[in-house]
Order: sequence, then C-alpha cells, then structure tokens
Amino acid sequence: MRRAQLGAGVLVLAALAFGRFVSEALPGNEVSNDPISRPATIGEPVHLRAFDVTVSQVRGAKEIVAGTTPLATPGIWVVADLVVVPRSEALRPGYAAVRAADGRLWETAGSRSRVDCPGAIAGVVSRCTAYLDVARDGLADAELLIGWHPDDRRFDDLAVLPLAVSDAQLQAWEAATEPLEIPQGTVGS
Repeated sequence: MRRAQLGAGVLVLAALAFGRFVSEALPGNEVSNDPISRPATIGEPVHLRAFDVTVSQVRGAKEIVAGTTPLATPGIWVVADLVVVPRSEALRPGYAAVRAADGRLWETAGSRSRVDCPGAIAGVVSRCTAYLDVARDGLADAELLIGWHPDDRRFDDLAVLPLAVSDAQLQAWEAATEPLEIPQGTVGS
C-alpha cells in the first residue's frame, strides 16, 4: 500500500513538472488590460466605444484663461478643441493626455489640466476642450490621447493622434502675448 501511494505521488509530481514545462515552453494566453489605441489625425473622426470624437484643432500658449481663471505655465498649454457625439448619455470625454516620444505622460487626471465637456446627450454633438500643461521638451513627436473615463482606462479604447507641433508653431505659441481663451463647452451646436 505504501509503495502504491509513493508511486502515485511520484506520478503526480512528474505530471506537475511536465505541465509547468509545457506552459513555459508554449506561447502564453495572457490577457492585457491595456487600452486599445485607435489612431487618427487631427480633423479625422475616431470611433470609440463611448463616443465619436474629432479633434478639430490644436493650439498652444504659455498662458490660458479657463472661465475667469488665468493659468500660466513654464511649459506650454496644449489646447485641443473636440467635437464629440456620445453613444450614451452618461459617457463623454473625461480623460486627455499628451504622451511624449520618450514615454512621459501629462494627464488631466490629478492635475490642473482638464477636459471641459458639458453634459452628454446620446447622438447630439457636443463641443469640448481639453487643455494640458506640458513641458516644452515633451512636444517633439508627442501624441494626444482622448478617452472617456478620467481614472480607469483598463479594457477600454483611446483616440491617439500625433500632435505634429513644428518648431515654428512652438515658437509662436511661446511668443504669444495674449492668453488663450478656453471656450465654454456646448451641447447641440
């Protein structure tokens, strides 16, 4: 009886070792919870799960006025005008970021950068604005990211647009003497 138990134990251990070997040798089936990138360009609609979004233009300045509050930065304010058509009344852009070529990220979550987007009505156009405080050296080959949830992007999708800010544009943004006015978001226009 004892030999039978010992033999069964050896077989179980051999099966476990073989299973581990096979699982390490074969390609995995890991599931990533990273967001899905939906590439587009400025002026081109992006179809996301929560809404369709078009970045109509990108502007920049050293100082902006959001509402009545002037905001200055040692870097550059990147301002993106968005045209949004929600698929659900509860979902509208709540997240924006600028991702530098080296991976640095400037986000609206937890900073003074914001996405100003009024209440959403399914199927009705909203005009929104994202404004992000970005380091000047982060704009070369940077991308603009737009998503719906302000904090959680797992298993979701993001609009990813190259900013393509030229040196001439950047110099003009830095040289501007008047602050850039951030328009109030609208629904239905």
